[in-house]
Amino acid sequence: MPAAADAGASDAPAVRAVRRHHLDHRPADPTALMVPSPPPSSRPPGVTTAHRGRYPPHDGDTAGSDVGKGVRVSAVLDRLGLIPEDAHSLERRVLRDDALQAEFDEKGYVIVPLIDAAEVATLVEGYRRAASSPEGLNPEGAYNDTYAEFSVIHSRPEFRRTAFELITSVLTPRANEHLVDYRPLVANFVNKPPGTGVVPAHQNWAVVDESRYQSVSVWVALVDCVVENGTMLMCDGSHRHLRGPRGMWAYEAYGGIEQDLIEEYLTPVFVRAGEAVILDDAVVHYSPPNSTDADRLAIQFVMVPKEADAVFYQQVGEQDGVREVDVWKVEEAFFFEFWHGDGDARHGTVVERIEVAIPNIDVNLFRQLMGDAPPAPPAEPAPATEPAPATATLPATPASDGGAPAGSDGRLARWFRRRRG
Repeated sequence: MPAAADAGASDAPAVRAVRRHHLDHRPADPTALMVPSPPPSSRPPGVTTAHRGRYPPHDGDTAGSDVGKGVRVSAVLDRLGLIPEDAHSLERRVLRDDALQAEFDEKGYVIVPLIDAAEVATLVEGYRRAASSPEGLNPEGAYNDTYAEFSVIHSRPEFRRTAFELITSVLTPRANEHLVDYRPLVANFVNKPPGTGVVPAHQNWAVVDESRYQSVSVWVALVDCVVENGTMLMCDGSHRHLRGPRGMWAYEAYGGIEQDLIEEYLTPVFVRAGEAVILDDAVVHYSPPNSTDADRLAIQFVMVPKEADAVFYQQVGEQDGVREVDVWKVEEAFFFEFWHGDGDARHGTVVERIEVAIPNIDVNLFRQLMGDAPPAPPAEPAPATEPAPATATLPATPASDGGAPAGSDGRLARWFRRRRG
């Protein structure tokens, strides 16, 4: 169960800034995202409902705002379009190293050294060359510049192809030193210019059948990444509980509880240039804006098991409180012409239309899905012995194992780090 933060920590200005900066981007009415799934009789003919009725029931009634009504966990998961943990068939190995595999199974991610300084320079130079071309990297007005720039969504098609070739040529052999028979699907530069770059709490797109396989994002830092310049904050273990179909709407499920996730669950990862976070795409994660005066450049390199079909879930409509979703079987070239949710149909085939529930996840339900009892009331803070610092910063160089920053007392890390009693 999440424990209270260190006494006095919540008063530190840097922590308050990280916790409040995204409030301006929350939906005006979070309940607008909280629509229950319709009864079976209201579904359009010929449309299936994702996962409905395929999984064994869970025993026992549950607690929380939604599940407190006597609805069993299996019914809640069913309504949310999620796959119960005991229905996963995730026996396929992801990582070659036994210790890393065990850590990945537990947390949903690991941090590994991946590329050397020369390879980092090659990737940065390739990005800068494209960004400084007369056409630029992105068409005018292509994206909301409050958020990070994701090249697979917003850049010009010719740059997406160039980026894929460059990134795969460098990262594929390096990644497969750690991964067991994975192939590239999406190669994505992620840039956070100074003063921008918030990425809301979300899960990545599901690009495989998550009841059978685990796709991974090999997230490679091209500069040292810390909280100040917008590193990722991870919800450890969420990949085991929150699996299912996801498309470009994946960020919406957590908009109403993002602040609770930041305060109770999210753990920052500190990553040196050349290191990679290998994460299951079902892990809930978030990153704050870049508050430094330099770009924070990274790569998201999505890889799937060689034997698995790659898929894309495209929302095509909404009816009676559920999304109507086309399931595409795709090749990597599907994403070269990707624009506003439409891929290149020459490199994909619609194999099914399903319904995916618009989830109603409040913080109590999230705790229940994560296996947590409601947390105890926070303890009274100890009397302050000295004033809170005016500013709190992180050193530029993090520890190589993803722990507290090197040379620091780990105070900021502890303010964010999730603890379980």
